[in-house]
Order: sequence, then structure tokens, then C-alpha cells
Amino acid sequence: MINGLLKLSIFLFIGGLITSCIGFKNGASRKGQAHYETFFINDSTIQYFIKPLPFEGEVAVTADFTFRKMKNNFSQVALNFTIVSAKPETMETFYLISHEANEKLSEVDLIYKEKIKDHYKYRYTSHISFSAMKNFITEDDTRIKYNNHVLTPTKKSKKAIDLLVADLFEFELLPQ
Repeated sequence: MINGLLKLSIFLFIGGLITSCIGFKNGASRKGQAHYETFFINDSTIQYFIKPLPFEGEVAVTADFTFRKMKNNFSQVALNFTIVSAKPETMETFYLISHEANEKLSEVDLIYKEKIKDHYKYRYTSHISFSAMKNFITEDDTRIKYNNHVLTPTKKSKKAIDLLVADLFEFELLPQ
């Protein structure tokens, strides 16, 4: 009897330990939140980071966005993007294209470049207006044009964009 009780106690203890170590996500949390993070800056400012969105074509591009909301005003958006190609590339032009607008990046700074085995990787940064970023993400037919390459969102990105529109742009960022 004591042996069985001891085994049951050990089993329950280990089971409790295992479940406490596993991260549980609140079932009521919004799915779009998996694609962005918020950071409290002060009483009137929240910083948002939209996680990298992959685009595909002859080269691969991932783009992420960081901006701040101060009360009901938005900062400029830091657009960071990585380009991966099979051959060396030179930055000539970079456009964010949507159904309604084409946003050409005017100042693009190289953060780093490296050769990794059989491909080349470049990381750049630039700034765009909040409205340009919002149009790019919320409008139909989102694409990136890098030099002569037209890139479309991957299936994963399309899902992420749909969730971002519903959760971030049509809920979280609405005026207070």
C-alpha cells in the first residue's frame, strides 16, 4: 500500500514538474500576436516589432519592421531586410509594392554582407513612413522589387500578413 502511494506521489510530482516546464499559450490570445512583439517604452509609448516576413523569387528577401506608437501618433518605421542570393548582388533599387502604392526606398544602408558556402547574404536598413508600411502590409498584391527581381510573399508570409492585418492594424493600432 505504501509502495503504491509512493509511486503515485512520484508520478504526480514528475507530471507536475513536466507541465510547469512546458509553455502554455492562453487559448484566448490573438493569433496575430505570434507575428509581432510589443515593448513598453513609457506611459505614452509602445514599440512594435513585426517579425521577419519572407519573400521569394530569384533571390530571397526577409523584411522586418520596427516602429513606435506615441498616443495616436506613429514614428517613422525602421525597415530592415536581408537578401540571400546565389551570386553577388549590388543594391540599385528596392521598392515595396502593393495594389495602391509603390514605395521606393531612397536611403538604404548596408549593415553587413557575407558569403556563406554557396550563397551571399546582405543585411540592409532603411526608413519609411508608417503609412507606407501600413499600405504595404494591408493592401492586396504585396510584392517587393529588388533591382530587377520581383518577389512575392511565401505562403507562410501570406498567412502572417492576413493575421497582422486582422490583429495589429484592425485592432491593436486603432485610436484609443
